[in-house]
Amino acid sequence: MDCQALENAMSLSYSAVGENGNPQITTRRCLTIETDPGLLVSVAPSAWRWEGQITGAVDGIYEITINSFAAQQAGVNTDAVDHLIFRVGQEDNIMVFPYNDYHDNLFSVSGNTFTVNHTAPGADQWRYSADFGQNWEPWQNYTGGSSELNATLFENQWWKGHHVICQYWSEISGSSFHTVHDDADWDGGQRRWPQLLARGQFNTWGFDLGAQAHFELNSTDHIWTFPFMSAWPAYIQLNIWSFDDYFYGDTDSDGIIDRLPPNALQPNFLNISVPPAPHLAWNVMINEVTGEWNISPIGQQNVTTIAFALLGAIPAITALAAAAIFRYSFYSIKVNKWGMKPSKETSYFPIGHKEKDKKDIDEKGAMVLADKHSKNDRIIGWPEDQNKRRKVLIATLEYEIIDWKLKVKIGGLGVMSSLMGKAMTDVDLLWVVPKVADLDYPQGEYAEPIEVIIFGEPYLIEVETHKLDNITYIILDSPVFRAQTKSDPYPQRMDDLSSAIFYSTWNQAIAEAIRRNPIVDIYHINDYHGALAPLYLLPQILPVCLSLHNAEFQGLWPLRTKDEMKEVCAAFNIPKDICSKYVQFGNTFNLLHAAASFISHHQKSVGVAGVSDKYGKRSWARYPALWTLRNIDSLPNPDPTDIAALDEQPLAVGKIEIDQEAEAKRPENKRQAQEWAGIKQDPNSDLFVFVGRWSKQKGVDLIADVMPSLLEKKPKIQLICVGPVIDLYGRFAAEKLARLMEMYPDRVYSKPEFTALPPYLFSGADFALIPSRDEPFGLVAVEFGRKGALGVGSRLGGLGLMPGWWFPVESSATQHMLSQLTKTIKLALKSTEHERAILRARSAVQRFPVVEWRQRLEDFQRRSINTSRSHAGEHAWGYDQVGMSGGFYQQDPGSQTSLVAGQWGRSATPDSTAPNSPALHDRRLSGSPAERQGYFDNQLQPGNNRAANRVSAESFYDEDPNAQPLYFDDKRKSRPKFFQGGYDDEDAPSSQGSSDHGESTVVGSLRETPQTYDNFLAAANKQFAKQSGGRNAPDPYFESRNSMSGDMPPSRPFTVHSRVSSFDSISSIVDEKGSSPLNKAMETFTDSDGEVAQAFVQKLRDLSAGNSQGDLCIEKFLIKSEKAFFDEVKKEKMSAMSVRSRDSFIHSRPQSMMDGFRPESLSSRPPSIAPYSRSDYDDRTMAHDDYGGSMYEENPDTEHMNRVQVFLQKSILGWPLYTIVISCGQLLSATSFQLSLLGGTNTMTEIDLYIISSIFFVASIAWYTLFRMKPSVWVLTVPWIMFGIAFILIGFPSLHGIFTPHRQIISRVAVWCYAVASGAGFLFFGLNFGDEAGSATEVWVVRACVVQGLQQIWVSALWYWGYTLNGINPDQYVTPTVIMYIVWPLSVISFIFAFLMFRGLPEYYHQIPPYVPNFFKTLVRRKLVIWFLIAEILRDYWLSPPYGRNWQFLWAQADVPKWAVVIEIAVFFLGVWGLFMGLLIKYSKVHSWLLPVFAVGLGAPRWCQMWWGTSGMGLFVPWGGVAGPYIGTCLWLWLGVLDAIQGVGLGMILLQTLSRLHVCATLAGAQILGSAVVMIARATAPDKIGPGNVFPNLAIWDPETGKNNPFIHWEFWVCLVCQIIIVIGYFFFFRKEQLSKP
Repeated sequence: MDCQALENAMSLSYSAVGENGNPQITTRRCLTIETDPGLLVSVAPSAWRWEGQITGAVDGIYEITINSFAAQQAGVNTDAVDHLIFRVGQEDNIMVFPYNDYHDNLFSVSGNTFTVNHTAPGADQWRYSADFGQNWEPWQNYTGGSSELNATLFENQWWKGHHVICQYWSEISGSSFHTVHDDADWDGGQRRWPQLLARGQFNTWGFDLGAQAHFELNSTDHIWTFPFMSAWPAYIQLNIWSFDDYFYGDTDSDGIIDRLPPNALQPNFLNISVPPAPHLAWNVMINEVTGEWNISPIGQQNVTTIAFALLGAIPAITALAAAAIFRYSFYSIKVNKWGMKPSKETSYFPIGHKEKDKKDIDEKGAMVLADKHSKNDRIIGWPEDQNKRRKVLIATLEYEIIDWKLKVKIGGLGVMSSLMGKAMTDVDLLWVVPKVADLDYPQGEYAEPIEVIIFGEPYLIEVETHKLDNITYIILDSPVFRAQTKSDPYPQRMDDLSSAIFYSTWNQAIAEAIRRNPIVDIYHINDYHGALAPLYLLPQILPVCLSLHNAEFQGLWPLRTKDEMKEVCAAFNIPKDICSKYVQFGNTFNLLHAAASFISHHQKSVGVAGVSDKYGKRSWARYPALWTLRNIDSLPNPDPTDIAALDEQPLAVGKIEIDQEAEAKRPENKRQAQEWAGIKQDPNSDLFVFVGRWSKQKGVDLIADVMPSLLEKKPKIQLICVGPVIDLYGRFAAEKLARLMEMYPDRVYSKPEFTALPPYLFSGADFALIPSRDEPFGLVAVEFGRKGALGVGSRLGGLGLMPGWWFPVESSATQHMLSQLTKTIKLALKSTEHERAILRARSAVQRFPVVEWRQRLEDFQRRSINTSRSHAGEHAWGYDQVGMSGGFYQQDPGSQTSLVAGQWGRSATPDSTAPNSPALHDRRLSGSPAERQGYFDNQLQPGNNRAANRVSAESFYDEDPNAQPLYFDDKRKSRPKFFQGGYDDEDAPSSQGSSDHGESTVVGSLRETPQTYDNFLAAANKQFAKQSGGRNAPDPYFESRNSMSGDMPPSRPFTVHSRVSSFDSISSIVDEKGSSPLNKAMETFTDSDGEVAQAFVQKLRDLSAGNSQGDLCIEKFLIKSEKAFFDEVKKEKMSAMSVRSRDSFIHSRPQSMMDGFRPESLSSRPPSIAPYSRSDYDDRTMAHDDYGGSMYEENPDTEHMNRVQVFLQKSILGWPLYTIVISCGQLLSATSFQLSLLGGTNTMTEIDLYIISSIFFVASIAWYTLFRMKPSVWVLTVPWIMFGIAFILIGFPSLHGIFTPHRQIISRVAVWCYAVASGAGFLFFGLNFGDEAGSATEVWVVRACVVQGLQQIWVSALWYWGYTLNGINPDQYVTPTVIMYIVWPLSVISFIFAFLMFRGLPEYYHQIPPYVPNFFKTLVRRKLVIWFLIAEILRDYWLSPPYGRNWQFLWAQADVPKWAVVIEIAVFFLGVWGLFMGLLIKYSKVHSWLLPVFAVGLGAPRWCQMWWGTSGMGLFVPWGGVAGPYIGTCLWLWLGVLDAIQGVGLGMILLQTLSRLHVCATLAGAQILGSAVVMIARATAPDKIGPGNVFPNLAIWDPETGKNNPFIHWEFWVCLVCQIIIVIGYFFFFRKEQLSKP
């Protein structure tokens, strides 16, 4: 080569735009190379070299071009052009350093100005991208300096900050590889990709957008990292923009990611194997600059092992602990060593003390309101008029007239009423009482007869008065009242026509007595008996107050149909609107509710009190009829004998010493008691005494059941039991105690009759047995305790205040009561004589002073009066309405109590439904007596016949004024068959309707002979008609009155009223109204023939300690006997198809939507054994589902059941067929998301979710509205039609053809129909087993468990179908034909079910919708309802978004064969589920609280399950080896079982704290609220599309370094706390508001 030729062929070119300079090659020279040729072998040695210098060089790209040049040898040249390129520049020049592709100063943003500062000399053109290279701007010439970018390109970008890529092209280099990145408004380090995504089986290859799949960029080293947890081994691919974009993998396994297009055929994955122990996961790292990838193990096996153990064990442990703590806390027997603690905040000394008792202050400020005076300035009466004595009117069926020496069943109510007159000498007491049959009454002072209106006809009640000191007795006389006796003044039944006539007469008479005495300041109501009277005085508002002596009895009549509504309103002579506003409660006419609602409306809930501190609160919690009140005060009964003044200083009970004098008398008192009873006179014996009514309520059967074992094991025990037999429990207890007398003649004495008791029986006994199941006050405990017998009994109501041994009653199940009573007796026996003496001394000084009660009562009445008058305004009742001060004889001689709307006009009153009655109001205000008499004559002129009166009375509720009233139907061909049992022997129990009003020392005497009017009400006048010789025969009592000897005062003439005297007409009403829906006698289990009792007596021959609480347990025997009785009755009537459903399967009280679910009640006894006059929530409401309850007699005129109804009443394993159909509806209503699975998609977009939730929201409102407007049959029928339509639609795409293009639209419509039907799910739950509302706990639990278990299996199956759709594009999915063969049969079944529901539901479901005044107010006053809604919000917000993902764990994520999953589902949801529920059912028979408390104690099993299933830590269980995946799914299923148990338990909480109607409303509210919360959660929840930080993955946490710490996220803790708060609230409110707790 020739050096000079080379130099001549060389030229220099460059690209240095933006740089100033003139580069040139200077100082050129050729140099010889001196080398030793021997050093290089086979290589031609170099002979010369050329060097030169470029001057004026600037940054840029330079090119030296060497054209062809000649060699030294002539004729030879290179024939080539060579290019030599070199670059000159700084480090930030991408043209010089192409791998330095990120410049921090390249990109700047100022406001809306985006600028690039170029540092790329050598470039000739450039372009940029504002979206990471997805789109590029056109090429433009490079000029250097800075360039302003198009700002619009940087708008609406989803990544944080702004990113720019500048690409440069150089003509010299012939390359555009020179790209440089930079960011603005970004502090996350250098980035070249907007994101990096992973896809694999863990996120269904990208279809699951909620799974964590994003890499995180390390800001220091360009490394993207992703903590990856999966079922190992695993394969993943990488994507930058989306999961359907170009994929990155490692095709050649060289550690460098490769990008292949989507249509590439070769596999392109990152293959990741099992991490080494003790690690659980991998940290995948990608270098965005070099494309290198590698993995490092993370996570600690111990962490997930501990999590596995805790998640599996903690819920079960805490549930068992909660049950144990509950049992320990509330089952512990309390030894009351001190008696009742004196109140520190109450001072009633002296009597004139005017400060209010703080206990009487309403928590909502009722006290302040009550002290306000009336809004007008007129002086109405006491307390405004300081010179007026307080006038109080009371009306009771039991009473005492001291100077006449007359007593009528003086129990607690009568004693307290009598005490009002005796103790409150500053009060004028008007006492309305009725005459009974078996007492001879001295002649009182005659008064004008009172007229009452019954079925539109007037009847007269004879009236006498008698004054004794400050008490004026108003004595009523009528055969209605004379049908009762002194020991049994209450009607036997409470749901028939006869009892309606009785209480209608009673209440109308009370109202007229008040009207004749307008000077009355307040009417003090005692229980329900006279609760209706204030309604007859409307629109004038009379102040009233209500004392609850026994709220279990409420006075109920059925209002299930319009006919019954008409009949009851006509019987009670009140308009339908008054009935609806005040009296109607659900499907019942409820007298107690009438008083409560009157006080709620007109006194703002001020004026209701319980007779002990606890009883008012428990009554409000237990009885829905009282929920219209804000609260109930307490007015504790005193000891009537404690009439001493209050102590100025409370007695220091702890300093009391043994009363040696009293103790010295005890041996003789005990000897006398033993001698009186005829038992062994042993001074060292432990003498137990029971005195009281022999009834279930008093627990006498418990004594009879526990004593055989105690008598056998404790030879010192002696037992004396005295009292009247009341019900079958008492009757069978008498038989059992009689047997014990035979077995232990020296130790047991039983006398089942009314008996006068000697005082030494009280002071000589060691212990008084008081095992009551319900006791409002418990006067007997006070009487015994103050006289020396220590109490041993139940701590409820007013019991437990005296020193003694008291057991709590958390469940009224007999087995529980027997256990508690036995333990309590044994604990009492362990006490020493010294301990007993101390307790007796403290008992003797216990104070229940009358003085304090008197002040409380005065304050109670004052607040009631002030509140009433303040609220009533000008309508307030007062004596200023008349021109004279009142007296009983200053009444309108023609006054009447009719509320017939036809006689009334309407006027504006505070009460929009209360009529303004000129007949009742105007005649008191104006007109002379003669004019008033004329008015009455016009109203009852002789020309008015009875039929006209009846039609007039009917007009107020009959839509057609010309329509014939219901009771004008032809008389039935045969007389009705009335109360089927009845006792004719003198040993029979007395009235089952007797209220529980405590005990008194003297227990009266037995009814000795059948009376003329015996059983008048219960037998509906049958006995009267039989003895009088005919229905219209003259009344014997009336005849005897007319035939009195001449020495007796003559009867007062009846004047105009004698035409319609009650003595010859009222007794015939029942017979005349034979077709009345109320006049149907019902068969009840009474053992009238004594067959069951005789069988029991025969078995008692083998009585022993071992079988007394088993086969010979009284309650068990009675339940078994009644079940057999009703099984036989039901079998006969079902086979004959000749009964009416409503009459066949309701109980002696009508089943109502207001029935409460008091589960343990029927585990304790059947319905008709109990007294009839019970509350809505009495134990009778729970009928055994397998024998249907008591039945009406057949009646030729009644409508028969149709064949479908008969068919659906047949049972399968105790389930009537109709209940199975309703349960299927509940099962299908689980979630509308299920149908979307059948539609070919297991994902749901936000729009789809919002639409379905909105439909569900509206549908829930619509179903509830329909439920409240129409009979329940409609809301149980129409949803099945919607289910059928949904299933039909979902099958159409399977036909392909024309349906294929519209598949998604059809599927969506089907889902919407399904959502509409699912909205009725709360009704399928709340209305099931409608005519068996009171089944025992185990029955309800079994049913709930079966439905819940099947629902879990059904949902599991549907999610398996969803699993098969994984990875399938919904737009490309082709519906398989098999779907049609699945859903169309389901559609046919749905339509069949709709027909069966419409035609075959029992008559219960055809009742008119129940009406409850102020229903929603009563609903929100139940704190549990509010908490249920709050819990729904907290649960749905946090747990509804990952619901589907949680189920996907079972099928899609865990590496378990599907056949194995099916086996595991069967094991857990059949085996484990059945085992758990079997145990809970077994123990719930005794402890009804167990399942709810166990459920609450579980804590948050669904949260645990979701954490395990959605976070990913359950995917790999290394310590399980090959069984690891199976173990992971087992834990998930175990938590699923616990969650299902909790669901059943929370459902039981609702059933045990609310009525059926309240349950339906609460569930409807929860559905409505929940659907809204689900939409909000999808939009805002931290886990709206995936577990996120709410359910972090423990498997990727490294405790040593702290990386990926799951516990630093606030979302995790907030969610957990919310779930725990839910169960805490449930426990708190369940404990306070359960209906079954006494």
